[in-house]
Formats: sequence, C-alpha cells, structure tokens
Amino acid sequence: MASTSECPNASFVEAEVTRVVGRPWQELGAHWRRARASVRAEAGGFRLRMSVLTQGGAASERNILAASCTEATEVAVAILTTGVALEGSSGDVGSATTSAEGPSGAGGAGGGGGAGTPPGSDQNLTSAPPSVESSLQVRPLLGARLGLDVGTLGAVAPFAELDAGVELGRFAALAFVGATGRVLGELEGAAQGAQMFLLMGGLAGCFRVTRPNPVVSGCAGVELGSLEASGFGAASGGDGRAFWSASFGQGVLDWYITEASAASLGVTAVVPFRELQVTSGTDEVHRTPAVAVRPWLGLGLRFQ
Repeated sequence: MASTSECPNASFVEAEVTRVVGRPWQELGAHWRRARASVRAEAGGFRLRMSVLTQGGAASERNILAASCTEATEVAVAILTTGVALEGSSGDVGSATTSAEGPSGAGGAGGGGGAGTPPGSDQNLTSAPPSVESSLQVRPLLGARLGLDVGTLGAVAPFAELDAGVELGRFAALAFVGATGRVLGELEGAAQGAQMFLLMGGLAGCFRVTRPNPVVSGCAGVELGSLEASGFGAASGGDGRAFWSASFGQGVLDWYITEASAASLGVTAVVPFRELQVTSGTDEVHRTPAVAVRPWLGLGLRFQ
C-alpha cells in the first residue's frame, strides 16, 4: 500500500498530539473505547468523518469538508488532542495507523490539492482504544488510611494504616501495617472490664474495575496480628493477648486529584479465621463477631 509524503500519516498524528499536549505519545492518557476517522476526496475537497466513543459510553461524530487532506487530518488531530486535554491522563493512547487505497486496492495520498488521492478513495486514521494492558508499567504505590473498626473490639475503635505496593496495569499488590486505638469493653452493671486494641498487618491484591475518574477497585487479602487486652476494675492487672488472623474483602473508590495522587473512600469487611474472647475473671467482656466492618478515608501516591 503506497502513500506520498505530502499527506499526513500516523507519525504526523502522534507528533502533533505529543507537541500540543507536551507529553510522549505512549504516556498520554486517553479514555476512548473507540476513535476512528476517515478522509475521503469529495467535490474538490476532502471530507473528514470521525466518530468517538468514550469509556463512559458517550458518543460523538464529526462530518467536516476541508480544502486539503492535510487540513482534514489536522482537524482530526485537534479533536483527539482536545479529548486528551478534557478527559485527563491515566492510561496509554493506542497506536494510530493510516492507509490510502484507490479503487484497485493500491493508490497514493496527495497533499494540499489532493492530486495524489484518487476520487472515491479514503484516507483512514484509526486510534485504537486505550488499554493499560497494552503497555504494562510497574508503578510504586504509597498510601495512608484513617477509619473506624466496628466489631473487632468491644467498642467502635479508630484505626490507622500505612500501605505500600506496586501497580501493574489494572492490578495492584499491597502490603500494610496498622493499629486501632484503645477502647474499653465493660461488663453490664459492673465497674470492670478490659481495655483492648488490635495490631495488624497483611497483604492484599486489587483489581481496578473502572477508569478514568472515579476509579472503582475491588481487593481481597489476609491480615495477621495481635489482639491485646488489659483488665481494669476488679480485673485490673490482668493482661493478655491472642493471635489475630482474618481474611477480608474491600471496595475502594479513588478520585485522582492529579495523575500521581488520589483521595480514597473505602469499606472493608473482615472475616476472622477463628473466634476470640476477651474475659474479665470468668465473665465474657467481648467475643469477636463473624464479620467486622471498617469504613475509611485515605490518600494515595502513585509514582511514575
């Protein structure tokens, strides 16, 4: 398939979008499921027909008559560039290809006046849908969370966590450490009970379901730690600890403030592997439930 140098090609499209946006083509974020354009010689000019379908499902079409093949292609570049600027950046722009065919299946593409493009032939510019999997890049992650633990201890407890891991395409692997605040569990009708808190750490795997903003992810993992308690009142001086182990599932909603930073909202459902009891003397102060819930807010950093 032949083409002359006068008519813009895929390299022209990539170079122009890169020049306007100011970032390499391979790093540009795009949020189209499909972006296709064709240029066809028509009535002494060139007809640009372009259709764009965003990740959110919004579709738009353009039908423009230009004076030259170059002008029509530049209009297509402007549309793609505007889409990148408006939607933001979080993935990779797919490759663009161009071709020109005459009625016999081979032909040329002309420049300004279109002399090299036979009437009835198309100049096709196709931007493939973006795909983070098409260029897998490992990105380090750091994060911090503050929330409430409802159920693990004898009362609602604040907790804090620090996370670190890596992101690979839509997947992320995280390690974390955290601790709850100290809370009191009291026996009814008695001025005694136990003060308790939880130390925990674990591993999680996450999958990003949607992109771009907001980003919805699902995670699953395991955590290990120590549930510690100390008695007060009649049971003062009685300290104890028990090995903590649990699985968990997590739903996360991220909103990227910049390409490298995000605010997060999440909820974690924790399922202990075994039931633990906190007692004061012979009386039970607290028993861990089948499921505990941890709503939380967080901030995250993603390094390029």
